[in-house]
Amino acid sequence: MLFARALRTTTPLRTQWRQQLCSNCYRHQELLQPRASLIVRPFHATNARPSPLLPLPAVLLSVLKSGKLVSLVSLSSKTSLTLLPHTYRRDRGKLVFKLLASIPLIGVTLLLLVGLDKAPNTSRLRLIYLTETEADEYIDLAVNQVLGAQAGLIAPRDSVLCKWIEEIVDNIATVAVDDVRDPVRLYDKLDEAKKDFRVILVQDGSTENAMCIGPYVIMYDAMLERIGPDTDRLAVILSHEIAHSLQRHFVEQNGLESLLLMLTDIARAVFWMFTEPLGPYVNQKIDQAVALLIESSSGRSYNRILEQEADLIGLKLLAKAGYNPEAAIEVWQSMAQFQQEITEGQVEESQKRENLEIAAAEYLDSLISNWFGSTHPPNDERIQYMRENMDGAIQIYKESLKVNGPPICSFVFKDDDDDKTLNNDKASDDGGTTVVELEMNEKRGWYKSVWGWIWPGGVPQDV
Repeated sequence: MLFARALRTTTPLRTQWRQQLCSNCYRHQELLQPRASLIVRPFHATNARPSPLLPLPAVLLSVLKSGKLVSLVSLSSKTSLTLLPHTYRRDRGKLVFKLLASIPLIGVTLLLLVGLDKAPNTSRLRLIYLTETEADEYIDLAVNQVLGAQAGLIAPRDSVLCKWIEEIVDNIATVAVDDVRDPVRLYDKLDEAKKDFRVILVQDGSTENAMCIGPYVIMYDAMLERIGPDTDRLAVILSHEIAHSLQRHFVEQNGLESLLLMLTDIARAVFWMFTEPLGPYVNQKIDQAVALLIESSSGRSYNRILEQEADLIGLKLLAKAGYNPEAAIEVWQSMAQFQQEITEGQVEESQKRENLEIAAAEYLDSLISNWFGSTHPPNDERIQYMRENMDGAIQIYKESLKVNGPPICSFVFKDDDDDKTLNNDKASDDGGTTVVELEMNEKRGWYKSVWGWIWPGGVPQDV
């Protein structure tokens, strides 16, 4: 009886107190507090926990950042735009029409967000759509395509010319671990952050070119003849090509080409909605014109931006490595003269041709070059902005000589009957490669070229 009376007495108070709390808080207090009395516990803050939603966009972007995304967006956009006119003709297809029309817009927006990247050394915004694994596969494929037919023309790695190029490349790679905008410091040859480059010298006797695709520095012997026996002049070419590799221009161009191809496909699909009744022949010509317009207006001008960036970054790398940056003016003046000789030869050759189709193609290419420019900046323009940035490069050059001293140079040029010959005194004394052995290596390269022509194969593993 006493227990029942006490229960009836406390029930209104408990009901009134429960009305002031929500159900969850009431149950929580009921579990923590004894039934007989109400104990007020002090407030305490819980430990902070990171929200799992904050890094989610970055994770999604890293997953989506792949070359397959461009193909997926292109395929879905073409499919939706192909079905769009047929859906619009139906009365009940308004919702489906809006969905199909939004697919290309969403796809392009997604590509812009996913591919946005900041270039090193300049902080320039650009688009990159390949992962590291895809980029390595793409680079290996490109190198095999370039050197596959020239396997027998590759010089041995222990030849004097290869060693000369490798030494300059190593000196430039040593200073390339830092941003070119950073001040000069004492550099370490054994720095783990230094990028390893592999030099490949092709002795075909006719190609005046040099390139750097990823970690592969490809140099042609005709380019060495054009530069002459000058280490500073060769360092100008190598620093320019290494700058392309550091900026990942090769991968960036792939991303641009993929985006342009996708935009071309979307443009074709848009024109197809209006030109479908004109037949396949007219549509084919329209497709070719649209593709040529997009490629010329964007690809050529964009390529010139990359070349100018490589020129200016290479100029600073050249100075940081201890090579005279004023040699860049001499190199591009020589290249301007060489380009003029090629142009004059092409004009004389074109005057002899009577093929109208070839003449029309050359005329169209000349018009495109006049409208949109070439893939490389004109040599006069290069010399101009080189001179504009020469004062800063010379200051870096002088500072580098004070801090690091002159670059390592194991090779010297000796005058034999007014003909400069490359020699390595250290290599000769130690039983290494001599000039006589270099001539033998050139003969072996000729034998390899004949053997490669008879028995074609991939890039040798021992070079």
